[in-house]
Amino acid sequence: MDKRIEGAEFSMIHPSLDAYELWVRTHERLHPASCIWDDTTIKGEDTSEAHFASIIEAQERARALNRTFLYWIIHRDTQEWIGTAAIYDVTQGEYPMGWLGVHIFEPYQRNTHGTQAAKALIEHAFEDLELWRIEMFSNTEDDGTHSLAQKLGMSDEGTRRSRVRYNNSWHDAHIFCINRSEFTSHEETTSQAQAE
Repeated sequence: MDKRIEGAEFSMIHPSLDAYELWVRTHERLHPASCIWDDTTIKGEDTSEAHFASIIEAQERARALNRTFLYWIIHRDTQEWIGTAAIYDVTQGEYPMGWLGVHIFEPYQRNTHGTQAAKALIEHAFEDLELWRIEMFSNTEDDGTHSLAQKLGMSDEGTRRSRVRYNNSWHDAHIFCINRSEFTSHEETTSQAQAE
């Protein structure tokens, strides 16, 4: 399901072949790090158009299978690519759920972009994809993701040993979760508190 998601300061779009120049420019300026759910960030130094096309084709296949819904976060004023967000490993049927990932590039971190993108994507997952549960994980040293999970009203469901692999080794990860009714309740409570 293709959808453009609008935030207060950004748009979230599916990457496409016509974004090649933006992809290269962002790599040259920011060197965005790869993360396990995002194949559109640079892996190695291959910035060829053919490499980019293969990445986009893989993302389109995953989206067509309703497994991964990856978005680029584009700043509305500057039209710069400032991060990525995804609902991935989606399962439907009896247990409709998915994993949330948000990665804001370094110069744009520590503001509200990540929180706004995550909220918009969770709403999309519950309303449009009709999922019931969203999970997110972080390595145990990642205070930023812990803070984001709290802002989203997610529950800490504990630590899974050797859950995530990066830098050529396995690491423990905290698991956070929210279901549709909890998210609705959290948003209503947050809105009421802001109105007072």
